[in-house]
Amino acid sequence: MLWIGGGYVFAGIGFAGVFLPVLPGVPFLLLAAFCFSRGSERLHQALLAHPRLGPPIIAWRDYGVIPKRAKTLAIILMASSFGLTWWMGVAPLALALQGTVLLCVAIFLVTRPSTANDSVAARGAAAAAPAIPPNQQVTSNGKWPVVGEKAPRRSDEPWTVEVAGLVAAARRFTLDELRALGEEDVVVDIHCVTRWSRPASRFRGVRLAKILAVCGPLEDARFVSFVARSDRQHSTSLKLDDVLGLDPIFAFEHDDGPLDEIHGGPVRMVVPGRYFYKSVKWLERIELMAIDRLGFWEAEAGYHNDADPWLEQRYAVANFDRRAVAELFQSRDFSGKDLRSLRADGQAFAGLKAQAAALRDASFCGANLEGACFDGANLSNARLVEANLRNASFGPFEGQPADLEGADLRGADLRGARLSGVSLFGATFVASDAPDAGAIIDATTEIDAVALASLDATLGQLEYVRRALGRS
Repeated sequence: MLWIGGGYVFAGIGFAGVFLPVLPGVPFLLLAAFCFSRGSERLHQALLAHPRLGPPIIAWRDYGVIPKRAKTLAIILMASSFGLTWWMGVAPLALALQGTVLLCVAIFLVTRPSTANDSVAARGAAAAAPAIPPNQQVTSNGKWPVVGEKAPRRSDEPWTVEVAGLVAAARRFTLDELRALGEEDVVVDIHCVTRWSRPASRFRGVRLAKILAVCGPLEDARFVSFVARSDRQHSTSLKLDDVLGLDPIFAFEHDDGPLDEIHGGPVRMVVPGRYFYKSVKWLERIELMAIDRLGFWEAEAGYHNDADPWLEQRYAVANFDRRAVAELFQSRDFSGKDLRSLRADGQAFAGLKAQAAALRDASFCGANLEGACFDGANLSNARLVEANLRNASFGPFEGQPADLEGADLRGADLRGARLSGVSLFGATFVASDAPDAGAIIDATTEIDAVALASLDATLGQLEYVRRALGRS
């Protein structure tokens, strides 16, 4: 009880630090995690899973990461403290002692990695363990699943890539002019936000750094937007400093051949070290900006704007009005609602209506969802571990099938559930280290050939489902 009590105290202070910029919250969160790990594993895991409090704890625990903002704030506070002590006329010996301690702390902070990609621990773990981020599955036989749009916007105009915005010399390059800057081969691990990875993918193209050297970013440039030649001109953005560190390329070839159109040819961005929605297909324009502009997936689907797969930055934190959520829970009608990242673990939702609901990254672990209707719902990356989904429906709604890409269904009861036409790319039914704790599937579970085909990139999952259905 003492450990649990201490955990609550430190978690409360850490939570306050999220909102009070003068309060360093992360050290208290680390103390809370330490206390909970000794007093209650359930509370420890709940803290790690919290969308606001969990990521900095995991970043420090796994990779020794201290975010740049936290470093800057801590150093400003320490410098202010030293200045106040000096102004108060404290004895020189005490002042020197304080300055020495603060300087040592500042050096420690500055030398810690700011992201998992910078972390020696992360690189060491990647070398010693599977070279994929947490909760990803390696695709079978080198398969590269197709995600998102399938073709660019049709146009009779020659393909060019425009570089505009805060640059000294805006230019419009033909593909031949880009390639003339000098092509190189790079090997990149593809990590999709829907929980599959394709390691060691070889691309050939031109480094973005060469193109920026020609156009000359201006001093005010802080962000880079990448825009596709697609019907909706989907785009994404990254901080310029991150872009320069990640060293992306304009890719024209993949595995010794031209890049297929369905995968972004004739030219796409390839950004190492980020979920692949940051690597825009059919690149048509890049723009350097002083102020960030969210891309399509970030603004419309709520994907995380940083997209670091080692920190599982899949989705931005969603803000819900507690009263409105309580009313929704009572009504058991989520139809058409955008409830991304909803937390509903253990809820009694038998007969839930959720047609066409946006439930990306939602969590229904252990919930009773018997007979629920998820027709046309988007449940990509949803956590449904040990949920009761008996007789639940995941069919089409107004022609749009349900989406379970990347969903975690380990231990879920799917007897009598209808999953015809559902997309299951990256879905997890069973973990390789816990084959006896897989989803409960039998002959009453309706999974058609279309749904099974979407599992062909992860053969271990496909074989488990086939065997459970009696079709192996």
